Amino acid sequence: MGCMELTIDPEWAWEPRKGFRGLPRELRDTIYNMVLIEPSKWERRHSPLCDLCPRDTGTFERPVFDDKSSCKCRLRRNMGLLLANRQLHRETAPTFWSQNAFHFDTASDFAENVGSNLRQEYVELLQRVSILRVTWQDYQTDWSTRRERPPSDSEGSAMWQALFRCTALKYVEMGTENIFRTWTPFGEEDFDVTSFIPKLRARLPQLKEFALAMILVYDVNPKTSRVDLVTGWWDAPPMSQRHLLYIKATKPTDLDEITTADEAKEAVRSFNTNFAVHVRFALETTLLGVDENNFSTDPNDLFSPNYALANDLNDNNTSQVLNLRDETAAIVRLLGLPISQQTRIRHVKERWREDARRKSAGKPTVWEEKYRSVMQERQEAKRAQRVEDAAKAHQARKDARETRREEAEAQEQRQQRKAQAKERSKLARSERHAQEIREAERKRVRSPK
Repeated sequence: MGCMELTIDPEWAWEPRKGFRGLPRELRDTIYNMVLIEPSKWERRHSPLCDLCPRDTGTFERPVFDDKSSCKCRLRRNMGLLLANRQLHRETAPTFWSQNAFHFDTASDFAENVGSNLRQEYVELLQRVSILRVTWQDYQTDWSTRRERPPSDSEGSAMWQALFRCTALKYVEMGTENIFRTWTPFGEEDFDVTSFIPKLRARLPQLKEFALAMILVYDVNPKTSRVDLVTGWWDAPPMSQRHLLYIKATKPTDLDEITTADEAKEAVRSFNTNFAVHVRFALETTLLGVDENNFSTDPNDLFSPNYALANDLNDNNTSQVLNLRDETAAIVRLLGLPISQQTRIRHVKERWREDARRKSAGKPTVWEEKYRSVMQERQEAKRAQRVEDAAKAHQARKDARETRREEAEAQEQRQQRKAQAKERSKLARSERHAQEIREAERKRVRSPK
């Protein structure tokens, strides 16, 4: 009988699940774009769940870039995707570095983070860079500590050298203090790196736009935006009472018309002395209720008219077209405006959905979590106070015992001194009595019988 061979064909074969990395690369790239690409620093808003998000239409929304401590809305999200593993990092890094806009407050920040800390392979991916900070005026004396120090010559040169390494840049936005600045009252050149401007076309061949920009701040609360007529100083109310409005104005520069450092310097001067003044005039007379006759060309002058924001301005119309006095137009962004009724309702619904999601997961709502957190903090404060009070009472009892011991020792020492004094007095009396007896005996012996 010959050998028989049995063959069993399996109905299915087990295969491991491919998971996220099993998706097509095009689909993964779409997901990366949705997750990693975020609005620019100036356009980010507070989450409806954030404590700084306004709950009514009369409260001004404090921009996320104005607070660097108590709010996390300014931070980028989903950064953990870049740190998951090396393959995901290789796939996500080009999307993150090339599609996002990166903002830096000062020239030194840009030179340090991009010029020194960032890998060259990522430096060459950057396409949008903004080096801009909020312009606090000199009359805002109570905000003076928030103003950044102007860049030095070395910091300015380092910034431009780092900028030239970003060979893929397409959009650059910059404050004029990083290019040219006259600091002395006589107009002497204190900081000048305008020689780098004519080199932009050659060093950055993909550059499409180089723009000069500024961000102004106005307190539009009529109760606080005023000058004390007695002292002549600008009022300094608490931050909670201010209605701060931030205005971002940008002016693109035609690099083809700038071939020398003098032309670059003239472009900066024109921005500061013409464009900025015209924008301020249009803003204050059109949107902030200032009469044309009361407008001052000096941004640091103290003037009496109160700022009052137009009633129809909210977060639905943050972009405004201003007709300037030189018959040109400028598009400005209004940041920090009050929220509209539609935004308020949308935020309320978002908070409701978050509460429903938490309840379905068996977790406390946001309000309950805050309440528990507050109660826990109060209980911890009470416990700490009780511990502190007990320690103080223990120390007081200890001090009282020490005081009583010292008083007892002092009393004992006084009694000992009294006894010693009494003994010395008794001994002295005895000696005097003995001396008297001896003297009397000598007299008796010497006297004749």
